[in-house]
Formats: sequence, C-alpha cells, structure tokens
Amino acid sequence: MANWNDNDGVFIHSATLALQGDTATLEHRIWRGQARVLLPLLDRVRQEICDYLNRNFKQKWVSFCEANRNPNLPGDASCQNGVAEYSVIVDFFRLNESKSKVLKQLRRPVDYLRLARNNLAHYEPLGWLQFSQMISEVKKVESLVTVTN
Repeated sequence: MANWNDNDGVFIHSATLALQGDTATLEHRIWRGQARVLLPLLDRVRQEICDYLNRNFKQKWVSFCEANRNPNLPGDASCQNGVAEYSVIVDFFRLNESKSKVLKQLRRPVDYLRLARNNLAHYEPLGWLQFSQMISEVKKVESLVTVTN
C-alpha cells in the first residue's frame, strides 16, 4: 500500500513493510522519527545542565570545560560559553561528585542520556526499554537542574 506525506512524497506504508518482513527499512524509519524528536530534546537538556553548572560551579566548570576542549571541533564548538558535550559533563561529574550531592545524583542519569544520544547519532534506534528509561532520566535531570522561582 502506497502512502504520501510532505517530507517523503510517495512511500510504502510501514504496515506493508512489516508484512514484507523489511525490518531494515522499518528500523530506519523508527530511528528517523526518534532522531527528529529526541536529538533536539537531548540537546536542550544538555544546555540546561550546562546552565546549571555555570550558575553553581562557574569558575570550576568553565576552567574544566576549557581544559577539556576538543581541538578537532571547529570554532571551539566543544566548549563554547560553558556549554560542553555530554562526555565532558559526565567527566566533570565523576571528578566532583564526592563534593556535591546533586552532581552525584546527576551522574548516572546524564551518562544514560549521553549513551542514548550517541546511539541516535550513530543511526541506532532506541528500543522501547531504552526509550522509556531515557524519558525517565530526562525528567530526573530536569527536576535537579531547573531553576524554580
């Protein structure tokens, strides 16, 4: 059965692909849908974490961030204005979690978000359990880093 949408034009419906046993195309569609929604979510949460670190660990965080900059990324994209990649954030947590209850609480959830982001960035769709766990970790992280007035 053919279908149509604005992004793809005419395409074979996913139910037809399932009946034909075309799991590769189905998995790619699942990944594409997840990447479209989850990568921006993970990026927003990463920026919220960095905002939290800039507010609460300003000098220590900025110094760590600068020292762990990736020289292979153009325009200092690996650590610009105290915003770093997930791997740098997790390393900062590991080094400082003994001095901060919140950093200790954040390390595992943020490391899980790093892994989920890496899976999506390498064209691997998240399974249902991974997806559910990722959403749970996002909520946990947001509850710890979000400023409430």
